[in-house]
Amino acid sequence: KMYEGGMEILSFGLEHADNTVLRKSGKGLATVEKAEETVKATHKVGIKPSGYFILNLPGATPKTARKTIDWAYSDLELFKADFYPLVALPGTTLWNFGEQLGLEVKKEYGFWQKGKVRTMPRNVKNPNFTEEELDELLQYGADLWKGVQSEAKTEYNT
Repeated sequence: KMYEGGMEILSFGLEHADNTVLRKSGKGLATVEKAEETVKATHKVGIKPSGYFILNLPGATPKTARKTIDWAYSDLELFKADFYPLVALPGTTLWNFGEQLGLEVKKEYGFWQKGKVRTMPRNVKNPNFTEEELDELLQYGADLWKGVQSEAKTEYNT
């Protein structure tokens, strides 16, 4: 019915491609398998699925982050994928209990008022990542998207 009503794209917070990371992050009943089923069902009804991913969740490593990026572009066949660093906002579970999840949370109240998440200073440090590794992974995801986008434009124009 959503497709019949004009919906063309549906975005999901798919988060990560590792079930252990999803559990440790408190994502409830979310699993990689359920995400794959949901994306397939979205394709089946004619809606283009889009996904949002956080690479440095609690328990994540550079290896699971790379697996997440590759999963988004190969297995899921998403219309679009966006990758983000983890950011803790005041009042959230992550803000209040991030240290219990093995993260360092920098609690400066003014940082989050500056605008979009992509431009916000990072305030969460996952000890499994260096800043350079996280930057490289975020860039890898963005570069892959540019390639996918270029291929889609080429196919559309031919």
